Amino acid sequence: MSNRLVLSATFAVALVIGATACFPQPPPTDPWESLEGTCFDGVTLGLLNFNDFRYIGPSNGPANTESYPSQNGTCSGSVIFLGRMVQTSDSATASATCGATAQFGPTLYPTLPNNAWLCP
Repeated sequence: MSNRLVLSATFAVALVIGATACFPQPPPTDPWESLEGTCFDGVTLGLLNFNDFRYIGPSNGPANTESYPSQNGTCSGSVIFLGRMVQTSDSATASATCGATAQFGPTLYPTLPNNAWLCP
């Protein structure tokens, strides 16, 4: 193989690698992005009815849920308070992320993802 061919091939590879590095990579997506805007209806436990809440994102962000006075899955009325929902695999990590004992979200809101935890 001639030196010219080796040099050309090396230059072409370097050009491709350099060009790839110059293009910005897309930002990581929020795994719960498809849930943004979704209203979740809470369960009734005895005499307790859990208020509706809307996930507004981003995952693990502060104040990423809105709580409403409605209890029928409509998220109607004025926002009562902002809450926080975190995405972790277990209660210990969720509680450490929340800074307090987290509640397993699907227990109170059955349509939440299985890795959703509500901060108190």
